[in-house]
Amino acid sequence: MTTATQRTRASIPETVTAKLWLRSCPKCQGDLYEETDLYGRYIACLQCAYYLSEADEVLLKYLGNHSKKLATRATAPNVKVLVGAKSS
Repeated sequence: MTTATQRTRASIPETVTAKLWLRSCPKCQGDLYEETDLYGRYIACLQCAYYLSEADEVLLKYLGNHSKKLATRATAPNVKVLVGAKSS
């Protein structure tokens, strides 16, 4: 026969692991964490609550913190700003 205390202890996990990526948020350079809820697994920012897309997650997991630099290089257009230029 099991007691209420034994059933409660059996339902509590003994270890909890957390995945954190420090200063890896593509929006605010905040800290990312991995979580699972009713709808599935996701990665979000602790500071700005930005949710990573599946493509961002792949870059983060396989390239680590280097993914920020690569994603920025790949998506940033080559734009030059001329300060003080007069339009004709």
